[in-house]
Amino acid sequence: MNLNDMIYADKTIQNAVVLDKYNDPAAYAPVGGCGVYQNLQNGCFCLCFHSDPAVKFPTGKLMDSVTGHKLHFVKGYSRKKTLIDGIERILQEVETEDGSIDSLKRLLNFATAIGKDMVVYDIGGYDLLCRKFGETDCTVNGLPMQVPLYAAKQVPFGTISYQLLDFEHAAYQEYTGGQAYEVPVELPPADIRFRSVITCKGLSYLLYLEKRTKSHFLVCRHAPWGVIGEIDKDELISRVGGY
Repeated sequence: MNLNDMIYADKTIQNAVVLDKYNDPAAYAPVGGCGVYQNLQNGCFCLCFHSDPAVKFPTGKLMDSVTGHKLHFVKGYSRKKTLIDGIERILQEVETEDGSIDSLKRLLNFATAIGKDMVVYDIGGYDLLCRKFGETDCTVNGLPMQVPLYAAKQVPFGTISYQLLDFEHAAYQEYTGGQAYEVPVELPPADIRFRSVITCKGLSYLLYLEKRTKSHFLVCRHAPWGVIGEIDKDELISRVGGY
C-alpha cells in the first residue's frame, strides 16, 4: 500500500498520538508509519490526535459534512483530557466504518486538517467550512485591507485535502505582499468595511459590507487578479458551498 498515492500531505500526521493499546501487535497494526493504525479485530482504521482545549476545532463538521459520515469517534476518546509534556490537551480518536481503501483515503484526508486553523465561517447565515491561512496585507481602492484569508474546504460528499493548493499559495503571495489594487466597487470608500477574502476552485472572492446597511457585496477574481465582477451572497454560496 503506497500512502504517497493516497494522501496529499506529509507521511507524519500532525499531533498524532500512539495510544498504549496500539502497541499490542495482536490487536493493532501500523499503517505506513504515519500515525494511522488498523484495528485487527474489525479491520477498521483508526487515528488518535491531540488538540488545544482553548481552540475550537470543528471535528464534527469535518467528519459529517466532508467525509460523508464515514468516520466516528471511538468510545471513551471523543474529548478525553490528558497531559502532554505537562500541557493540558484534548485527545480524540476517530475510526473508519470499515477496512476499505476508500475509508482509509477519507481518514487520511481528514488527517490533513489536524493542526490547521479550521473555522466554520458564517456567510449571511450559511456556515462554510474553511481553513484560515493568513491575514491580508494590501490596499484596495486606496483603503488598507487587513482581514482573514480563508480557503473554502467544503464538499457535500467524498474526500478532500486540507493542504493548500497551488492557487491558494499564489493567493497568499498576492494578498500579503503590501500590493495596491483597484476593484470595480460603486460604493464610496468611506462606506466600505472589508470582511474577508475566500479562495475556492482557482478563484478568490473579496467580501465586504456597506457600513450602514450591513449588506454583503462581493467581487470575484480569477487568480491572479483578473476581475470578473460583483456577485451577490447567494451566488457566492453556490460557488463555494460544494454544490
